[in-house]
Amino acid sequence: MCAAKGLVPGQGGKGIIFSKAPKDLEFEGSPRLGQCSGYSQVDCVGEDGYATDSIFFLEVCLFSAICSNRQDLFRLRSGDEWECDLDEGAYWDLIEKLRTPPVGAWQRP
Repeated sequence: MCAAKGLVPGQGGKGIIFSKAPKDLEFEGSPRLGQCSGYSQVDCVGEDGYATDSIFFLEVCLFSAICSNRQDLFRLRSGDEWECDLDEGAYWDLIEKLRTPPVGAWQRP
């Protein structure tokens, strides 16, 4: 959310540059969920954080959910700059979904 709003220190605006294009995401191979194939100052495997590859998947999912120009996200090439046009309705829909307890098979006993 901070990047979408241009609030990342040193970002200099709302532009976001992906080193790997979102259209090139794969669930097999690299990057992989729960893996750290990106830069990390320390070993990022452990209980105190998230794997770098998982964060990238999460960022792309978040932007595709809350940005009205989500289709452009998947047309980017590596290194292209992109700005999220925040879809306020989609943002609040996502908030509601995240605050709603799961039902059915996913519900804990």
